[in-house]
Amino acid sequence: MSAASSLTVRQRHRARALAYWNGVAWAMGNGLVSSLLVIYIAMDLKAPGVGMGVGMIRAAPQLAGLLRISAPAFIDRWTDRKHFCLGAFLLSALALLGVPLLAMPDWLPSARVALALLVALWSVYHLLEYLGTVALWSWLGDLVPQRIRGAFLGRRERWMVGGQAVAVIASGAFIYAWRQRHPLPDRAWIGYAVPAAAGACFMLLAVLPLTQMPGLVSRAAPRARSAIAAIFAPLADPAFRRLLLFGCWFSFSNGITLPLQEMYPRNVLAIEYAFLTTSILATGMRCGQWLLSPWLGRLADRWGNRPVMIGSLAIVATGPLFFFLASPAQPAWIAGAGSPGSPLQG
Repeated sequence: MSAASSLTVRQRHRARALAYWNGVAWAMGNGLVSSLLVIYIAMDLKAPGVGMGVGMIRAAPQLAGLLRISAPAFIDRWTDRKHFCLGAFLLSALALLGVPLLAMPDWLPSARVALALLVALWSVYHLLEYLGTVALWSWLGDLVPQRIRGAFLGRRERWMVGGQAVAVIASGAFIYAWRQRHPLPDRAWIGYAVPAAAGACFMLLAVLPLTQMPGLVSRAAPRARSAIAAIFAPLADPAFRRLLLFGCWFSFSNGITLPLQEMYPRNVLAIEYAFLTTSILATGMRCGQWLLSPWLGRLADRWGNRPVMIGSLAIVATGPLFFFLASPAQPAWIAGAGSPGSPLQG
């Protein structure tokens, strides 16, 4: 008998409700302190080599993601997934608290040092978050029966995209209003620091619901001979290798367009207050996700994950085509391309 089957119906329902609240708080934090916000902080530092710094900030999630494969080896050496997950998320939020401090001008000896620390903190934050998310996925996989897992994840996704949409708009509106009232550079940085600090606080709040969820014992698995063997053990599975190939190709294709998505509205279309505009585009995209997520989750339960993923990717692939239509004379076409954003947790 699995550990999840020992829970009462009320305990299982409460655990899923707590998982929803965790998703909402995390998504609001993610919406307040996005990659785009950190990139704007980096650009305002005006440090030498800021272009490379912006590229490293954008690449940090992908580089940190490469190390997710080590998560099982770390979890295997902790007492349980719950404590590992809580520790990873807590440390990631604490790392994020350093971002608003780095937005402060002349706080450090040089802008170059501030940029280097910004890249380092952003990378550490993503690494810890990804490790914690692996544990969370495994934890939720044991907590939620497979027959309703797609519907559960769809509803959780709806909660998350709703929370993130509200936070993204709030962040963009606050920055817009602050820069209108405080246009001078010596105070403009506060417009970025406040949403960044609020985002880190929401990330900390997201840990609280997880503390109340039952910590299930993971399914027994043969222990690897060493940590290195545990890290590379999944590569022995042909299905995993195919999934890995797909993930690498998808990330490569997506990465080609990301710098364009961030710089095109500001530098080519000359859209004033591009941060707010990009926030509005991101919110529109997430509203569509909010409407469709539960339905897609039920489809995944009925048809399987593969058909749903293939259909979704076919639609997403049309997004970059709208850059051909968008021009300074007709900038509204950029709305069809959506907006770059961080993947949602879990």
